[in-house]
Amino acid sequence: MSEKLIFNAVNNKLNSLPITDDILINYYVGLLEADGSFCSKSPYLDIVQHSLDSKLMQDIAKLFNIEGVYVNPRQPQYTRVRVTNKEGFFHVYNLINGKLITEHRFSQFKGVCDKLGLEALKGDINNIHPAWITGFTDGSGSLTVKIGDHTVNTVFTISHKDPGVLHILNKYLFNNEKNITYWESKDLSTQNSTLRGNISTLSDLKKFFPYEFKTRKYNSLKIFTEIVSMKENKVHLTPQGLDLIKSEHKLMNNHNQGENWIGNSKLLYNNWEDLISEETKLLAKNKLTVSTVTADSLAFNPKFIEFWNNHSNRTLTNKRIMEELAHLGITNKHGLSYGISQVTRAVNQLRNPGDKSD
Repeated sequence: MSEKLIFNAVNNKLNSLPITDDILINYYVGLLEADGSFCSKSPYLDIVQHSLDSKLMQDIAKLFNIEGVYVNPRQPQYTRVRVTNKEGFFHVYNLINGKLITEHRFSQFKGVCDKLGLEALKGDINNIHPAWITGFTDGSGSLTVKIGDHTVNTVFTISHKDPGVLHILNKYLFNNEKNITYWESKDLSTQNSTLRGNISTLSDLKKFFPYEFKTRKYNSLKIFTEIVSMKENKVHLTPQGLDLIKSEHKLMNNHNQGENWIGNSKLLYNNWEDLISEETKLLAKNKLTVSTVTADSLAFNPKFIEFWNNHSNRTLTNKRIMEELAHLGITNKHGLSYGISQVTRAVNQLRNPGDKSD
């Protein structure tokens, strides 16, 4: 079954993208290096993306003056743009020659150029355009959030066959060789490298991605940005902040669910400051830990205060108090029993209400 043309770029010249936009071109070159391929016989250039990114593919077709966007009825979840004639490749050549960075993709590009009698120029790996990094990451990278009991790690990961480009990215972004790992199959036929590192501040994030993603990963980047900001402002150390991060974490990277999952996200449409109570902001500003906040809530828990007033004249160990609280069903807002450190802190607060020390 032949592919179906779903967008004709040649006949649709309205709102064509400016081909002199260096930022835009470098972004698409980075994306092409991640998700495209060159071949010395037609099609000379082939780029594949998920069908949810069909608008992006239309922009690529218009920018590179490619015939159109196609979909294979047997694989309707994917769309592709391809250059099938020499005139089309000449147009692409004039836009991207001297901008390709990775060895693998440049080797493919040079193969086409050699066949067509063109001079292939490689980009400067030591002077990568920031928009190229954004496009390359949009294609090959991922953003993940790892949540522990009291910790939130915001992690950037990218894998590629060309370790050289990952070393340059690592030097630019992290400057820590331990962030790169290598993998190869037992028969040595397949090799891959992975760059992984934490992004802890908004300034780091802006350095990594000064431009917006254009694929469906845009939504995850927006949520990821809000979580990085929450972490930088210590909001993840509060129960409300951690709950918000956990709920949004489940939605990240669900790109293939289309637009359906987006409506469930709060951070996609709001800044975290608008979703967090003033009390939580104050707790975060004071840099209180989750344990401290939970203990404070125990000290002001009416059931605990009643228990304390009835038993404060008894000589009870904190461990015994913890056991009796569990027996009476006095739990935190999550229905979990209080731990010994939380009970100890709350007892100290009630015994010495003016003492704020641990």
